Amino acid sequence: MSAPELLKVQGLRHRWGEGFELSIESWSLSLGERAALIGLSGAGKSTLLGLIAGLTAVQEGELWVLGAPLHAMTERARRAWRAQHVGLLAQSFELIEHLSAEENCALPLHFRLRPNRAPRGAGEEREALLAELGLTALGAQRPSQLSQGERQRFALARALYGAPALTLADEPTAHLDPEGSARILKLLQRPRAEGGLLVVTHDQDQLDGFDSVWRVERGSLKLVERRVSPPLPQAPRSGSLEERRGGVGLWPLALLGLKATRHYGKRALALALALALTAALPLGLQLAGERLERRLSERAASSPLVLGSPGSRFDLTLRSLYFRGASLKPLEWRDLKRVYQLGAVEAAPLHLRFSAGGAPLIGTSLEYYELRGLSFAEGRAPQRLGELVLGAELARQLKLELGGRLMSDQEELYNLASSYPVELEVVGILAPTQSPDDEAAFTDMKTCWVIEGRGHGHREVEGQQGAELVIAQRLGSGSAPVHFHGDMNSYPVSSILIIPRDEREGSLFKARALQEPRWHITKPRAVVSELLALLFKLKAALSALSLGALCLTSALGALIAWLSFTLRAGEWRALAALGLSAPQVLWAGLTELLWIALLGLLILCASLWLLGPLERLIWSLLF
Repeated sequence: MSAPELLKVQGLRHRWGEGFELSIESWSLSLGERAALIGLSGAGKSTLLGLIAGLTAVQEGELWVLGAPLHAMTERARRAWRAQHVGLLAQSFELIEHLSAEENCALPLHFRLRPNRAPRGAGEEREALLAELGLTALGAQRPSQLSQGERQRFALARALYGAPALTLADEPTAHLDPEGSARILKLLQRPRAEGGLLVVTHDQDQLDGFDSVWRVERGSLKLVERRVSPPLPQAPRSGSLEERRGGVGLWPLALLGLKATRHYGKRALALALALALTAALPLGLQLAGERLERRLSERAASSPLVLGSPGSRFDLTLRSLYFRGASLKPLEWRDLKRVYQLGAVEAAPLHLRFSAGGAPLIGTSLEYYELRGLSFAEGRAPQRLGELVLGAELARQLKLELGGRLMSDQEELYNLASSYPVELEVVGILAPTQSPDDEAAFTDMKTCWVIEGRGHGHREVEGQQGAELVIAQRLGSGSAPVHFHGDMNSYPVSSILIIPRDEREGSLFKARALQEPRWHITKPRAVVSELLALLFKLKAALSALSLGALCLTSALGALIAWLSFTLRAGEWRALAALGLSAPQVLWAGLTELLWIALLGLLILCASLWLLGPLERLIWSLLF
């Protein structure tokens, strides 16, 4: 084309359906011309409008619009051209439901599709446009909350926003009353120097303001009327009619996806929760299993040998190292003396029968603190009867400090032959060790024997002779003297923790201990290895079930996403009509899934705070 024209057609042929053909040998419109297309339904008016907008590829012939050869351009080139030069009003309006009406109007500039067309005061232009269409008070409404006429006016505002060179409108007054139709046509028919207007209409009474009227009949185009237009002022514009470089960034599309996710908030949250929780279970099992394995292994590695009465090696190991599991048949105090006679070892007796504040109450000797490498954050080790040391976590849970008092737990409330509670004084709090010692309370062996009833205190009762047994006893400084009955060598010891001075002494001691018929000696590391093998099988089974649930949830989520995208086809058509490419429209949809996935990831990270309770649950289920 030697001189820019609004539109020029040569030998255009376009076929669709069965036997339908649009055929235009020659047709042209001048810059600034305002043309109307009339004709019966199905004659091809909307098809012709789609060709001029670049939505449909030209099959045969030449089609020049605003100097651009649409017949020779790729879909991508036509999309970029349409985004910068064309404002399109479709019959179905194609407003996006998860955006407000005003946000729908602002979409062209949200995507920067008309960077050189919009004035600097884009917000002021939008407000003025909405005011002129009588829509100012409705900008915050969703499309579903508007009437047909209101939706049509907002769709028109979107087509005009940013001042596109060419406006194409398909039945712009179909849902409006006469007064509203007149207002819309007056707005559309304003003179424009570097562009034009093409309107499809059935209303014969609305043709007066157009410069030319064309009829589409049986696939051909005929001139009905052409008026002589007054000369138009050639006002300077920013930019030219030549194709500008521009594009839609990923971030505006991501923001569009975020708005959709917020709009469908409950459904998005439900899907994110389902994905997060089904992913959290196998991940949580894996992490909790690893922590539990490390906890078991480290404890077993620092405990070479454990001595107890004949019975289950699992019960002996779990009770002596982790203070869990079944009660043990006790040894006697004389067995500790025998241990020292058999070899060069360090030994710490353990009394594991009682609890205090719901936590294990461990009776032991000072050697235990040394063998375990325990240090004190506050206070000291027990030195007298009734003194108590708390693990770091137990002290935090019970909110006890030095000088605080804690009662031992009564075993059986209505059994007079059982042990009675004793009030103990906190004299030390251990530094954290990330081991079972953190959640236990420690005292000396004699205090446990007192709780057991083998030793007790007496006090004189005023006005009576003799003595009275103190049932709820208070031990420590200022308490009544305590004496023990019977042979102390026969007093119970639950188990004995043994650490040989070297590997040779350990082998010798084990060989000698095996000769003692009342003893059972075990290596905790070997026992823990067996337990971990069982744990691994359990974890594998639970993980397989969890992964199956995750796959099922993911498949369900994919089905929901596919149905959602299918039902919202109008939104995708609207974005394509604005000039977005198929990959960009796809990205706009995928960002919704990405936002849901991000929400699920946040929920997953939050759920990992429950890793500690999950580890304790596994621990309680196993032991």
